[in-house]
Amino acid sequence: MITYNTLVDGFVKAGRMQEAEKLFSRMLSCGQLPDVQTYAILLDGLCSSQQLSRAMELLREMEDNKMELNIVIYTIIIKGMCKARRLKSATDFFSNLSSKGVVPNVRTHYHRKGIRPRQKNVV
Repeated sequence: MITYNTLVDGFVKAGRMQEAEKLFSRMLSCGQLPDVQTYAILLDGLCSSQQLSRAMELLREMEDNKMELNIVIYTIIIKGMCKARRLKSATDFFSNLSSKGVVPNVRTHYHRKGIRPRQKNVV
C-alpha cells in the first residue's frame, strides 16, 4: 500500500490527476483496497485542482463503503469547498461533523474560516 500511496501522491503533487486516478483504478482492479490515506491523497489533489464535484463523489463512495473516515478527510473537503468559494456549503458540512461522530481540530476551524494555518519552521 505504501508504494501505491507514494506513486499516487507523486502524480498528485505533479498536477497529474488523470494519472493518479488511473493508478487508483488499477489498484482496485488488481484487488488492492485503498486505505484512508490513499483517499486523502486523491481528495486533496481533486480539491486542489478544483474538481470538487469529483471529490464529493469519492467521499460518497467512501461513506457508502463504510470506511472509517477521520477528521483529515473532512478537513480536506472543507478546504476544497472554501477554495471553490462554497462557504455556505463548507459551514453546513462543518456543522454536520458532530452527527458523524467526528470532532473538528484546529486545522478544520482555520479552513472553515478561510484562514490558512501557519506552518512551523522545521529545521
